[in-house]
Amino acid sequence: GGPGEGALEVGDVLVKIGGEFVTNFVTLEETLDDNVSTTLEVVVERGGEEVNPRIAPGNLHDATPSGFLEVCGGVVHPLSYQQARNFQLPVGSVYVAEPGYVLGLAGLSKHAIITSLNNVPTPDVDAFARAYAGLEEGSRVRLQYFVHAERHRTKTGLLHFNSRWYPPAAFYHRSWCTGRWERTLLTIPDETNEPDAKKRRKAGDSREGDEEGNDDDDDAPADVPVVEAGSTSGSNGTRAEGVARAVEPSLCIVQVDIATVALADGVYSRSFEGSGAVIHHDPSTGLGLVVVDRNTVPIASCDILVSFAAFPCEIAGKVEYLHPTHNFAVVSYEAGALPSRARESIRPIAFAPPDSVPPGRGDEVVLAGLSASLRAMARVSAVTDAASAAAIPSADIPRFRAVNEEVITLDVDFGYNFGGVLTDFEARVVALWASYAKPVNGEVRDMVRGLPAAPVIDARDEVLRWRREGKRGAGSVRLLDAEFDVLQLAKASDHGVPHEWVERLMRADPVRRQALTVAGVVADTGAAASLKGGDVVLTAGGQPAVSFRGVERAVRACAPARPLHLRVLRKGEVVDVTCELSEERCAGTGRLLHWAGAQLQPTHRPVSQLGFRPTDPSTGAPLDVFISRWYHGSPAQRYGLYALNWVASVNGIPTPTLDAFVDSTKALEDGAFVRLKLIALNARPKVLTVKLDLHYWPTWELRRTTDGTNEWERVLL
Repeated sequence: GGPGEGALEVGDVLVKIGGEFVTNFVTLEETLDDNVSTTLEVVVERGGEEVNPRIAPGNLHDATPSGFLEVCGGVVHPLSYQQARNFQLPVGSVYVAEPGYVLGLAGLSKHAIITSLNNVPTPDVDAFARAYAGLEEGSRVRLQYFVHAERHRTKTGLLHFNSRWYPPAAFYHRSWCTGRWERTLLTIPDETNEPDAKKRRKAGDSREGDEEGNDDDDDAPADVPVVEAGSTSGSNGTRAEGVARAVEPSLCIVQVDIATVALADGVYSRSFEGSGAVIHHDPSTGLGLVVVDRNTVPIASCDILVSFAAFPCEIAGKVEYLHPTHNFAVVSYEAGALPSRARESIRPIAFAPPDSVPPGRGDEVVLAGLSASLRAMARVSAVTDAASAAAIPSADIPRFRAVNEEVITLDVDFGYNFGGVLTDFEARVVALWASYAKPVNGEVRDMVRGLPAAPVIDARDEVLRWRREGKRGAGSVRLLDAEFDVLQLAKASDHGVPHEWVERLMRADPVRRQALTVAGVVADTGAAASLKGGDVVLTAGGQPAVSFRGVERAVRACAPARPLHLRVLRKGEVVDVTCELSEERCAGTGRLLHWAGAQLQPTHRPVSQLGFRPTDPSTGAPLDVFISRWYHGSPAQRYGLYALNWVASVNGIPTPTLDAFVDSTKALEDGAFVRLKLIALNARPKVLTVKLDLHYWPTWELRRTTDGTNEWERVLL
């Protein structure tokens, strides 16, 4: 694509240009600079012969990108002269400088060259911009590209267009008057001028045929295998195969992607994948529910894609329920938007009856799940421990961890890649085979254990009740805000537990042979006012406290607005205490404020679980403006506004809530200096000053809508 293409060849010896002999690079550069766009006669020696091509030197400024296109945190611009030499390509191809969120999920890396988008060739950035502007939110389109290392091999990716987390796509061009890069929004083409344009699919709608009237209702129904689960005869392989076929229509794979600007609650990665199970499927009402562990769906601000084993289809999901203490989440999907055969094939999984005997040591269960290729896998295993404490330690950066949770361990370690469900031989679920994120020496390692199904059934019933009452996303659970450790009864006497209490706890549960001790309390809760670290809990609600689930049952049985009565051993004495219970929302963090390159959010529960939360000195209200992230190159980084701090005041004005923070900063102008008082996790105060740069780092927020749709919106403040 350069001026010398077709005129010069590799190996030519340059003799003259413009009638002057060329003996050094300085002379050559001066001649080229003085004759831009002027045709010059060039003399080269090629294989012993003199050749006289005529060449017009090009303008280097024309071959240097003067702007770029920003798309969902990614940056593309015309291929520069320098990189064009590396790629052996014409200047101006669509070059990926930074893939960002959407392009990164499609598999693109830095330095890739995009050749087509949505089957439209993209020879330059303008063509790419036109194709990109025509994409519909939630649509999935093909994208073709290649990389420098394999420039003769075209690769294909699937671009899932989820742009709601980021500003609209825009061109940036440098203003030579102000020195700033000015932003121009990418306009969306007017479809009224495109008579041949097809109607685009809505986000999450997988019924491609239904839009055109080509529904497959007339086709034969899906061939779902009919298997007699419950047979106790035959080999373990035969029995496992029967259970696998019975539960396969209920299994699915859940893929989760989180935009960088939506990484809330200290989450440690941007992409997760795990096994899920359909627990409710009703195409008539349009509601489908999937249960999955919280190591797959850690937060609410994410994009979810559910792939079903019953029928090859995918559909977008939404976080419906995040349990604040147990390791599971409930994801909803539009059951009525699935293809008809998928609607017929998918079945909710069956749970063991609540009054059935839970699995115990030595009992055989079937572990059934899906491989990454959506193939069912199963194996008969024996329970080695049905009442083991999960015991997940705190991470350096506070994030969700399961507390007060008993798990099931099996006789075989299947590794962390095998998730699914534990069932009896009637194909009824007794536990989820769930993945836990366990911090070890500063790293996160996956641990897979069986999570008993009882809290999952409770959550499903609660979600369905909320839906009937029109309270989508507004539910909560009652909690005793304390974390317990297990104390073996063999050591209880050493901790001062009277002998008669040891015998009573032993009679209450001869299998567990344990008591519960208070390991910590959630700051600013009723438990923090009533319980002390090291307390041995003897009874909860009048019943011996020998298991985490037993305490939960006492909480559920407690009358609304009434405290829970506990009997504890404290400093060698048995005392009665009453503890106020809390209502903890199950919707997760629903608001993220971005200010000066710092991400602010309400204080999430894992932070309060550390036992400290500062208060506003004037009102005594707990501070609720917590810094969870900061971004490179921002004023926050430049002036030390780092994560894991609360913002106590702005220019001397208390900011106990995000609304108070917004009110105290919204009138500040670009370039203003702002004085902030911070309080760290270790209670140490600090004061710093930040200079605002609202041109490049404006104030905006991500927030969950309150209209019952569970959608997220981006609002510029």
